[in-house]
Amino acid sequence: MKKAPDKMNNREKEIEQLLEFSRANWEQSYETSNSYGLRALKNAKDIGSRKLICDACNVLTVTHYFVGHNKKALHYGTQALEYLDRENKNQALSVYNNLGMVYFRLYELEKCLDCYLKSLYYSALLQMNEKISVNLTNIGGVYWESKTDKFEHKNLESLTLLKDALEAGEIASPLVRNLISQIDKLSNQDLAYEFFSSALEMFEEHSTNPRLYANVLQNLGLWNSAKRNFEEAQAYFRKATQITEKLQLHFLLPNIYLSSAKNFLDMHEYEHAFEDCRKAIILAWKYKIREEFTNGFFLMSSIHQERGRLKTAISSLHVHCKLTHSLYVDRHTDELELLQEQYEKKIKDLSLEIDRLKVIVNAKQTEE
Repeated sequence: MKKAPDKMNNREKEIEQLLEFSRANWEQSYETSNSYGLRALKNAKDIGSRKLICDACNVLTVTHYFVGHNKKALHYGTQALEYLDRENKNQALSVYNNLGMVYFRLYELEKCLDCYLKSLYYSALLQMNEKISVNLTNIGGVYWESKTDKFEHKNLESLTLLKDALEAGEIASPLVRNLISQIDKLSNQDLAYEFFSSALEMFEEHSTNPRLYANVLQNLGLWNSAKRNFEEAQAYFRKATQITEKLQLHFLLPNIYLSSAKNFLDMHEYEHAFEDCRKAIILAWKYKIREEFTNGFFLMSSIHQERGRLKTAISSLHVHCKLTHSLYVDRHTDELELLQEQYEKKIKDLSLEIDRLKVIVNAKQTEE
């Protein structure tokens, strides 16, 4: 009878190892990550460990998130929530963060915000400064993405948790206290800036993760670009580029270069815009980052239009259409019906744009 706990211990260790293998393959191989994750989940259910079931579901959430299987990611994310022990703060902050990522992609922004604020609550209780920085960046992204002026914060359970914890002195961070005190006063766009700026401040003081640091710099660049603070935006993009290039984080560069190119385009600095967009396309091709590769041709079309090169613009749009179709079919095979309307509208809009450009080209040729 005394050997039973040891046997259970070994089973738990095996499950933990399977989960570690699954995590290690998140960005390398969906099939491998999913296989390890499912084995871990089955074994966790066999021994009846709620903690390990939660961990396995949480890992599978990210596995499916990485390949765009949003419905499956949501399924495992909500399953993880069902098995979550909220007293396990480390597990809670991870579960809420990952579920928030899924809601963000599905554009369910209030649910996403609630999850990210809960993740912030747990990371602040644990005084995990780097996790707090990540949460602040994510929350800023939700406010930035919102098309409404303000969210109805009174409906968020997370905000009540945060305010109660601050009042009870359970959260020591003055930065978090300041942000939560402003959350009902400022517009979503202003809150985006406050959260991004606070995240940058924390990263500069506490972070050892340059990937996350570059991300918050890029977000501040995007915010300033949208506010037409182009020079300030470019300074953030430049710094983000320098960090990623120095540390050879090449897989991050295409997205940063595209942001920089769009900013240069808005500044009417077409040569710089063309050069950064060209770099983004080349790197995205080299590192097989299909979304940025696809988006690069759309931006390149806009650059060619502004430079008066309409035939080249049409060619870039044709390439973008083909890549969009390929990306849509490959990455959303489990959600074709859900995204069909969205996809068809995009292709229709692109076709209309191509037709518009052809009319202009034909008119110019007639004049000549």
